Amino acid sequence: MSYAIIALELASLIALLVTAFIGYGLGGELAAFVPGTADPGGLVAAAVGATFRRHFALALLGTLSALFAESMIFFYFIGTGVAIKKAVALYDLDRRYLQQVRAFKARTSGVAFLALLALIAAFVLGGGTATRAVPRLGHEIAAWVAIALHGWSAWASTRAIRENVGLLAELDQVVRAKAQRGEIAIERTVV
Repeated sequence: MSYAIIALELASLIALLVTAFIGYGLGGELAAFVPGTADPGGLVAAAVGATFRRHFALALLGTLSALFAESMIFFYFIGTGVAIKKAVALYDLDRRYLQQVRAFKARTSGVAFLALLALIAAFVLGGGTATRAVPRLGHEIAAWVAIALHGWSAWASTRAIRENVGLLAELDQVVRAKAQRGEIAIERTVV
C-alpha cells in the first residue's frame, strides 16, 4: 500500500500539471473568443468547448486523485503508528520507534493538509472562472499554489514512507530476533 500512495501522488501531480497547461491553452482561446461575435460555423466555440471539457475532466480526475492520495497519507501514518505503538507495548521494545513514526507524521501531515485545502480552493475557483465570476488570474494562482503544495507533499511523503517501510522492516527483525532468543512469544502478527 505504501508504494501505491507514492504512485498515486506522482500520477495525480502529473495530471494536475497537464491540466494547468491545457488551461493556459484554454485561456488563449477564451481571450480570442467573445460570445456574440462572428463565429462562422461555430468553429471557435466548438474548439473552446472541447478544450474546456478536456481541462475540466482532467482537473476533476487530478484533483480527486490528489485529494485521495493526501488523505491516504494521513491514514497510512495513523495506521502504522498504531501498529508500532502496539508492538512496542506488547513486546517491550525501544520507544524510539514511536518517536520516529511520530516524526514521519509531523513531516507529512501539515503539508498534506495545506495541499488538500489548496486543491479544493483551486478547483472551486476554476468553476468560478468558467462562469466568469472569478478572474482567471485568481484561479491560476490558486492552481499553481495547489500544484506546488501537492508536489511538496509528494516529495515529503515519498521520503517519509520509504523511511517508514525501513522502520517497519527493522521492527520486524527485532521482534523476530527476540522471539528466536525465547524472550517473547509471538502470538499474532502486529506489524
